[in-house]
Amino acid sequence: MIEYGEFSFSDVKNDADTDSENVKTDGFVNTDELETDDPDWMELLERAKAEVDVDYNLTQTFYDEREDVWMVHFFNSDSGKRDEKVYFNGKGRTLLIVYGQ
Repeated sequence: MIEYGEFSFSDVKNDADTDSENVKTDGFVNTDELETDDPDWMELLERAKAEVDVDYNLTQTFYDEREDVWMVHFFNSDSGKRDEKVYFNGKGRTLLIVYGQ
């Protein structure tokens, strides 16, 4: 895993237009949390992948330590393809999905 940096999940939530078709706030695959106190990163990544419905061949990972929220950005090297950002807590429960152009 390569962590590309930090972000603020609070800022993302505040800026997200929840009325937009590009923002998903419910209907997630991962609605439960893993029961372990120290989840394996690969298991967390697989859970994030289960939410993805865009064609991707690249990922970037970011972490908000204060909120204990991960963001995995799924995108394609073909810049004409749609991207997707999956936000999930440290126990693997999906919190938000934002689609790009």
